[in-house]
Amino acid sequence: MPEWTREQLVIALEFYYTCPENMHTDSHVMCQEIAELVEHTPGALDRVIRNIKFVDQGNVGLAHASQMVHDLVGEYRDRQGQLRADAQTIRDRNGWGPLQCHD
Repeated sequence: MPEWTREQLVIALEFYYTCPENMHTDSHVMCQEIAELVEHTPGALDRVIRNIKFVDQGNVGLAHASQMVHDLVGEYRDRQGQLRADAQTIRDRNGWGPLQCHD
């Protein structure tokens, strides 16, 4: 199982904070699209979103979040404007368009 990079987790965190929760499941097309961008499976993205949720909401979701997830949630929870700016920088560098939450 490949490790998640900081950049991949920033994109996952942007997805978590920006898109409605019903899109966070591995069966949703938006989750599948984000997973493809960050080169992980939709199931892996679903699990990391659950880890982010656990850290963000306290004991809701999966309890196996990495230290990097803890650090990034702590860094961006109250600075979501900066999160979106940092995520856009990553998207621009990779030639990805902006995150658009759509059904």
